[in-house]
Amino acid sequence: MRDLLGKGWIDMMLERNLLSLSATIQSISSMDSGSIQEQLNHTGLDERETALIVNILRHNSAIRCAILFGSRAKGIEKLSSDIDLAIERIDDNLDIVRLALELNDLALPYRFDVLRLESIALQAKKVHIERVGIVLYQK
Repeated sequence: MRDLLGKGWIDMMLERNLLSLSATIQSISSMDSGSIQEQLNHTGLDERETALIVNILRHNSAIRCAILFGSRAKGIEKLSSDIDLAIERIDDNLDIVRLALELNDLALPYRFDVLRLESIALQAKKVHIERVGIVLYQK
């Protein structure tokens, strides 16, 4: 593949992706102490892992907001805990299955459970998300 596309093009794409990830890490690091980063400290996700997730979310134009909920948001996660995300869409073009596949393809040792916020029928789950949810990404 490298021969077909050319070493220069692949190197350029790798550099672009690294710069994008670096910018995401910097923006997360620069948040004030009362912001999301402080809330994320008890989720079991480090800065690099958070940046990888946010990078996928921010490159999807159909996402308005992504909320972390479940055991990670409550701070009671285990090493094997999945990452629960509720997604608020801007429009109907969001393919939630494709998004879940992209997140699960990240080089992370966690499984992602991704739900559309408006499709949650169980009132108790909605209340849980409102009560303990952490906004991981918002446009």
